[in-house]
Amino acid sequence: MKWCEVKVETRSETADLVSDVMFEAGIDGVEITDRNNLSFLASDSSRWDYIDEDFVNGYPEKVFVRGLFELENHEKKIADLKAALKETAELFTLDFGTLEISASEIEDDGWAENWKKYYTPFEIGEIAIVPKWENYNTDKIKVILDPGIAFGTGNHPTTGGCIELMQKLDLKDRKIIDMGCGSGILGITALKLGASNCDFCDISEDAYRMTLENAAYNSIPQEKMRVILGDVLSDASAAENFKDGDYDVAFANLTAGILAAFSGFFGEKIKNGGYLIASGIISERKREVEKTYLASGFEIIGNYEKDGWVTYLFRNKGPVYGSDN
Repeated sequence: MKWCEVKVETRSETADLVSDVMFEAGIDGVEITDRNNLSFLASDSSRWDYIDEDFVNGYPEKVFVRGLFELENHEKKIADLKAALKETAELFTLDFGTLEISASEIEDDGWAENWKKYYTPFEIGEIAIVPKWENYNTDKIKVILDPGIAFGTGNHPTTGGCIELMQKLDLKDRKIIDMGCGSGILGITALKLGASNCDFCDISEDAYRMTLENAAYNSIPQEKMRVILGDVLSDASAAENFKDGDYDVAFANLTAGILAAFSGFFGEKIKNGGYLIASGIISERKREVEKTYLASGFEIIGNYEKDGWVTYLFRNKGPVYGSDN
């Protein structure tokens, strides 16, 4: 398969915002290359015996955010990205730098498989996330996963925060929605914790495929799940799948901007007393998310913060069920 690697030049102060925009645009494997991120190497020499100067010098002087998407229709995707970056730059009173976009075609030479050697089993509370190619004995509830190139391995603070907070709820026989499901890890974990059924949704075909595959790896009965492909905020046919609403718990590991756009949707679809676990929020934008959801009738029950990422447990005000201890 052929891929398009897109690279955006920006500044350290705005790299996270640019990565948010790229993620929202459906670009996979988003990463930031910033020499300033290596400043910690020199800030505390007592923690390091040796610093490879060639490694440090190999970092470009400029700051780039890069990612990948399938080559098909790449010109339109780049044009859409350019427009989204322009809109974001106009919204914030920040210097984003040039926002120059460059793109190149690359072949899949195995990079999509090489990462597996670094992805090993790990535990979050009573949950053990186990790559499907690993043998792992545990008394924990095992969630078998192959994320492919879809977002959601469980070891990022956003996904981990969601799994941590969902274990504070009684999910038995609850109706779940996993919006922006990525690999399907959150909804599948909820089902293995006793949820009655889950509706998964994502705009990515890779996420759609990997969610179905991961559900099969975990022996999730088909009658307990639906996987919807589409943007429910702009696609009426996709939104039709959620017309009944009445969800007990929603997961949304997205970005601050997308979460803000979804506040009305979740306010309508989550039942009174139901819960929303919202993540993908950089700490600099957490107050923005708080303000939006408090104004939409939610209250903050708890939160999880790690490495500059924030996850919230919100409740839609109304009758309370279950436990949130």
